Parts: sequence; structure tokens; C-alpha cells
Amino acid sequence: MTSIGSDHSATFNHRRCSSSLNAPVVQLQAPSVTWIKTLLPCPYSCRKNRSTPRRVRFPARSFSITAPLWRLGHTPPLPPDRLNREADSALARELQWLLQSLQESLASLKEGLSECAALLAPQEPGSTLVLSSVRSESVKGFVTRVGTKLVKGDVQLRLQSLPPPRGSPSIRLTLSQSPEAPDLALQQLVSVRNLVNQSLDIIDVSTYTGDPHNAGFIFSQLHLLHETISEARQMLKGDGDVRGNWCLTLPPPSNLSFHLSIADSALILLVRTLESNAIAQAPTAFASDISLTGFSLRDRLFGSRHKAHDEAGDVFKWKGEEVHVREKIRVESQDPSLMSVMAKLTALEHEVMRWVSALKVLMGNDDTESEP
Repeated sequence: MTSIGSDHSATFNHRRCSSSLNAPVVQLQAPSVTWIKTLLPCPYSCRKNRSTPRRVRFPARSFSITAPLWRLGHTPPLPPDRLNREADSALARELQWLLQSLQESLASLKEGLSECAALLAPQEPGSTLVLSSVRSESVKGFVTRVGTKLVKGDVQLRLQSLPPPRGSPSIRLTLSQSPEAPDLALQQLVSVRNLVNQSLDIIDVSTYTGDPHNAGFIFSQLHLLHETISEARQMLKGDGDVRGNWCLTLPPPSNLSFHLSIADSALILLVRTLESNAIAQAPTAFASDISLTGFSLRDRLFGSRHKAHDEAGDVFKWKGEEVHVREKIRVESQDPSLMSVMAKLTALEHEVMRWVSALKVLMGNDDTESEP
């Protein structure tokens, strides 16, 4: 046996063979990979032709690799400073690609906002919505909405606490269509339309006026666009109590409150009959509510009464006078056009938020305002 090489220990095991089947073999074995090299000339061949390729065997246990892995075909590790430069360069290229892709996305966002503006535009014949109370004849009627205004309406009321005029089965309220009557606009829809138009202006500024390759400018514009769309969607959802100016052909009774608003993309009608708080608290000689202990005779015998509505017992200010609500009817009518606007605004809000988050990651703005 003969040892060859100082770095790579290998042992030749040559033995004489009487036939070609017993030729020596060369075997190279690493910790995980084994190479078998053939076609090596054997100087101890018993054949006459000494150039015939033979095989010599290296035992696996006597062969080891001490060279670094990168010498075997692996990429050498980069220095830390160069690695940071390469990471910054890749991040900059990713940011430029994202800014270029945003231009196509802004065009699709503008198309979606234009569809929302078209649904809120005054187009004839408008949307006719039915107003009908559930499982009762308390409220029956309809209203017609064109854009942000109500142009037609006819509502009939049959309330226990509000007797109808003599000879009429119900109280009829109609919206005035005379030229002298003021516009019957729903302020929530007016605000939504203005916010949608502002969003379109923001996209135009981001596309044509400012630098589309300036990451800071685009990020601020997208952040403003997200806030504007979110406000429009929240206004259409209707969390606040927004009242409109109404003009009825016949003046409603003084103790009747007629309120229309928008909530969850639907038209909400609230009809309340009111009673002065001073009259309600004035005791009578035959009233059953008189009690020195604070409990009426009926309450002691049959228990407390079930509240007729959620505002029972509350005191409100109405035309400078304290009143309480005797009867309350809530009617909801879904508007297909407003439902479509709500769905589009929700999708646009999520899309803009996705782009804002992507820019935030590539720009490294960890101190930016958190997502709503």
C-alpha cells in the first residue's frame, strides 16, 4: 500500500490480477458524495496493451476533504458591508418596480371611483324605494331618490298614539314637488359624493401633477386617498344622526317627528310620536300611577310594563320643549345603488391599504401611522 498526497490522504491498494475481472479500482469518497473514476491506466496490468484503461480503488475511510466548500463550486460568502450594499440595491430596484406598477393600479382605482360617482349622479328615473313597516300597517308608502335628492314621496301613517283626521283612515304625508319648495337632499349622500370627487382629484394629482417615481410623494398621496375613501364609506354606513330639510305639502302634526337618513347602504325612516314631559308627569284624580312608594297599583299586581321601544322613558329636546317618545316606528328600505357603491368603496379601500402597506415595507417607514 502506498500513500499519495499530503492534503488528501489516499491509499493505493494494488494487487496483481490474473484476469481483467480482478483489475484494481480507484474510489473517491467524501462525507456525503462518492466519486468512482474509471478509465485510469494501470501500470501493473497483466495485459500486453498497457494503455488499456483500468480502475484503481481508494478506500473510503482513507480519503478526506479539507478544502473549503466554495472551492468545490459554492459561492464564497460576501463581506458584511458589501452584503448591505447589495440588499439596499435590491430594495431600491423593488421600490422602483412597485412605483411603476402603481401607475396601472391608479388607473383601475380611478375607474372604480368613477363608477361610484356615476351611481351617485342625478340620473332619471332614479331609485324608487318602498317604505313599509314589518308585520303591521303602521307605515306604508314610497320615496324616489335621484342622485342625492328625494324628488317624490307618499307615506301613510296609522299610529295608535296619533289619531287620523275625521273621515280618513290614515295620516297622509307627501313630499312637495313645487318649484318653490327647497331641495330635499340627503346630506350623507352629498358628503359621500364630495368625498368620491376628492378621491378622483387625488389620483389625478398623483398621476399627472407630481413625480410618479418619488416614493415619499406617492406614499403620502395613497395615505390621503385611503383616509378619504374610508371617510366616504363610513359616511355611507351611517353612524351619526344626520337630519335633512323637509317640506311637506301638508304640515305634519306638531307631535310627529319624521326623520330620514342613510345607514348600512339603506334608507332608514324613523317616525316618532312625541308627548310633552310636563303633561306626561301631571297626575290625574283617577290615574293608576299615583303611588307614595314609587310603584303603581298595576306594577304591584302585574309587574313592570315591557318597554314599547328602545327610547321609552328617555327625555329629549324638541322645539325647545322637553318631550318623551310615546311610539316609535323604524322602517328600512335597501337601495341597490347604494349597496353597489358601498361594495366598491370597501374593495377600493382594501386595495389602497395593500399598496400603502407594501410601500411602507420597502421604504422602511415603521413610524408611520398604524392601519385603521
